[in-house]
Amino acid sequence: MTAQADPRVRFRRAIEARSVFLAELAAREMGVVSLEEALALVLLYGAAEDPKYARAAVDYPTIRQSKRSRTSAGRHSRTRITCAL
Repeated sequence: MTAQADPRVRFRRAIEARSVFLAELAAREMGVVSLEEALALVLLYGAAEDPKYARAAVDYPTIRQSKRSRTSAGRHSRTRITCAL
């Protein structure tokens, strides 16, 4: 039996395969995603014409700005992915 891949590996593969379901599943397992991963999910929603795209596209700039403020204060640059899921 093979071991399951790390959630980040599965997330990246799901994004490449354009699978919203698998990408969301992996993102939930990761719990915290980078800004780049969050953007990849937003773009996937748009490409798949998923109804979540509208909210995610509106929320992403706010999350990004919030993270930039905290990163400049010396905090990490990851975010909990809850807004779009």
